[in-house]
Amino acid sequence: MSLFEVLRDRAAINILKVLYDNSQQSKSKHTMLFRDIVKKIPFKVPTEAIFILTKHKLIQSDIVEKEYIVSLSSKGKEFIQILDELKEILVGKKEKKHNAHINYSLTESEKRILVMIKRISNEIGPNNITLKSLTVELFPHEVYEKKSRLVTRYITKLQQLKLVERSRKGRESAIKLTESGERTIKNQFLMGIAR
Repeated sequence: MSLFEVLRDRAAINILKVLYDNSQQSKSKHTMLFRDIVKKIPFKVPTEAIFILTKHKLIQSDIVEKEYIVSLSSKGKEFIQILDELKEILVGKKEKKHNAHINYSLTESEKRILVMIKRISNEIGPNNITLKSLTVELFPHEVYEKKSRLVTRYITKLQQLKLVERSRKGRESAIKLTESGERTIKNQFLMGIAR
């Protein structure tokens, strides 16, 4: 993507901003007619701006009955959000937050357990994962009793690292990810898969 081509086109940036503001004000309305966009911009807007934004997949546009219908893509939404953040930093309204990132040196088995807890919680809910169900999912062709002690050791280490929480659920141990566990999965393991 030619960032310069988009940033130098004042009309293109204003189209993105109008579309973004419109989608934030009216959660159900994500498309606009080009003539309605032009009314909200205080200078002449050439249609070439639509072509630049469409070329870089920041918007989608169609012509229906000789009228441009324009909608903001998820890439365009992310682009304008970042541009707004940069503007706030530049004018001093917002200071950049410096979040600390912790990289855990987890074994492949520990990573696998974290990802499996996430997968199961997505399927059946975060509060319904028992040690037994986790062990059975991790080792479907093994005898539960032989592997439960191993899984318990891994869960204990992950609990000490504050990546999982364990509580009693009747006679079983219930397991769920903590916020740190969720962040660790997102930041360290799924970054390549998610994008």
